[in-house]
Amino acid sequence: MNSKLPYDNTSIKSICMYAMKLHSKSLEDIVGNKNVVFNKKNKGNIGNFIQEHWFYIKPDNKKDQDFDLAGLELKCTPLKMLKNNSLTIKEPLSICAINLTQLDTETWNTSYLKHKINNILIIFHIPNQIFLKTVINKSTLFELKNYEELIKNDWLVIFQKNKLGLSHTLSAKDTRYLCTAPKSSDSTFKVKQPNSDKPAKQLGFRFKTAFMRTIYEQSKNPLKYNSLLSDDNQIISTKTEEQITLTNYKSILLEKLNNEANKSLGELCKKNNLSLSKAKDSIARLLNKFLGFKNYKARILELELEGINIKVVRHNNEYYPYESMSFPSEKIKELEKSSWELSKLSEYLNTLLIIPLYQSSRDTNIDSLVLGKSFFWTPNDNQWDGIKNEWEMYRDEFINGKAKVSLIKRGNKTFESLGITKSKDTSYIHMRPHGAKNSDRDEDSHGNSFCKQSFWLNQRFIQEILNQANS
Repeated sequence: MNSKLPYDNTSIKSICMYAMKLHSKSLEDIVGNKNVVFNKKNKGNIGNFIQEHWFYIKPDNKKDQDFDLAGLELKCTPLKMLKNNSLTIKEPLSICAINLTQLDTETWNTSYLKHKINNILIIFHIPNQIFLKTVINKSTLFELKNYEELIKNDWLVIFQKNKLGLSHTLSAKDTRYLCTAPKSSDSTFKVKQPNSDKPAKQLGFRFKTAFMRTIYEQSKNPLKYNSLLSDDNQIISTKTEEQITLTNYKSILLEKLNNEANKSLGELCKKNNLSLSKAKDSIARLLNKFLGFKNYKARILELELEGINIKVVRHNNEYYPYESMSFPSEKIKELEKSSWELSKLSEYLNTLLIIPLYQSSRDTNIDSLVLGKSFFWTPNDNQWDGIKNEWEMYRDEFINGKAKVSLIKRGNKTFESLGITKSKDTSYIHMRPHGAKNSDRDEDSHGNSFCKQSFWLNQRFIQEILNQANS
């Protein structure tokens, strides 16, 4: 222990307790009147800043943990403000660069990654354009032992692809919680990989956004989640009589859902003593009931950690959906600078839980909607490549200034139309307004102002997905 420090640098508990004193402080509060020089282009600047000016550790490029005597790594990650003024995770958490040659010789227990993430002090901050006005929101201790089976399985997928000389094919859809991402903004920069003559991008490990979002939300309110694996909730398959685990939870979850297929929402809600509300809300509450949870309003932890989005699809008797499938709105200036590998859409599409509801006509009452056969869906390789190509097309159209607005009059209403590709000319996705109000606006780097835009899955593509699932 260094007696000159205001904490015990050999104790994880002491370091974390000292970190809690950071909560609600700005970086300006930390340094006071000191004249501080920093590099604005360095993304790790806040972590280095806190490491040096709060924990009194000089940043360096050593491969050991930041608090090596305690076996603790320090990571800082930004938050963003939502419309309802709540905070959430802004982006994935970058962990470390991957040495593909070294990875080829490792086992999970000897891996550099496991060493780095065994214990992590994560500090969540609210960014500000004025660097010193950045505010620390909270901190939490990430302990690998609570998630090791999940992370290890993902690491093994990445390890195996590298072993087969396929590191150049790695993508976010290969894994659930831990993934790889390019470390260099220069897409032409390549490195050698073992077991193949094909060069690969320089890659790094990172925790996916959904995984980090759940870590953050859990640190604020653990009661917000129901866990399929909790001791209080012994879920057993009625078919195989096996108890639910991390490896079979999806199949058992589908079993519980599909046992109730071909019944109306009104019938199911009455049977389970639930009031009928919006279709999506009713489905979420019914799912918790089917799984035996007492708190039917809580989210399911395992789905949240994996970033599995539940999508309720209303369709007719030919499986044609009444609506396209929407995803959260994009900030176009961020989209212009992004790559597919780092895009929000690629992460949203990692896995969907699709719950079909048969609706005989558009004006069918909600209580008469019939629950169909639910399924998990991830794009296959051809679909993934097709979606990627269309995503890049839209990004490039915004970059090239094609999002000019024209006004179209329909009856007594006037609508905005952008000069970007329409859904009739794409196979998988399209972009159109997401905001409910015309005042909910965004703009591109050319100064074009328009209603907030988001990506949507095309109706014909959704019909294809539903047909395949029911064939």
